[in-house]
Amino acid sequence: MRTDQMIFGGLALLVVAGGVAYLVLGDKTMEAPSAAVTSENTVTAGTPNISATTSEERIAAALATLAAAGPAEVTTANRREYYLQCRPCHSVTQPDGTVTEIGSGLGPDLYGIIGKPAAMQEGFAYSDSMLQVAAAGVVWTVENILRYSYNPKKFLREVTGDVRAEGTMVYSLTKGHVPLITYLEAVGPKP
Repeated sequence: MRTDQMIFGGLALLVVAGGVAYLVLGDKTMEAPSAAVTSENTVTAGTPNISATTSEERIAAALATLAAAGPAEVTTANRREYYLQCRPCHSVTQPDGTVTEIGSGLGPDLYGIIGKPAAMQEGFAYSDSMLQVAAAGVVWTVENILRYSYNPKKFLREVTGDVRAEGTMVYSLTKGHVPLITYLEAVGPKP
């Protein structure tokens, strides 16, 4: 057997094993107490807890850390988190067409995402559930980005009220949210 066939076979086995584990264990990694959607269309958070274990606690801890941080700037650490977690699907393109980060295009462009209404990138094919989120008037606040990225399916289901709501983002981020948010703030438009 050739080396490339062995590598492909090994990768296929890992993908199958991961799928089986998901089917057996379910989506248990991000379960937390249900959160409410406020009239400002921002899902509410609990009290910050640095030793956070639930997604609610991690979101609150990230928000507290971000609130205490100085001005957003591009650093080696936050750019690395972007590359590891977002770049496989998302690009960052300036309004003049300059591409800051090249992604695959599977997800919408993230330039200026903070403060933008959900599902508003022209020409991008959003899921029906994400279009419902947009129709509800949800804006990508830092808190909503954190909630969505921790558990996209849960976020969509809470906002839409549809227990079968599904999106196209299947990757749940479990770490690196603070540097990721500061990176998105730093490469976005300046106030």
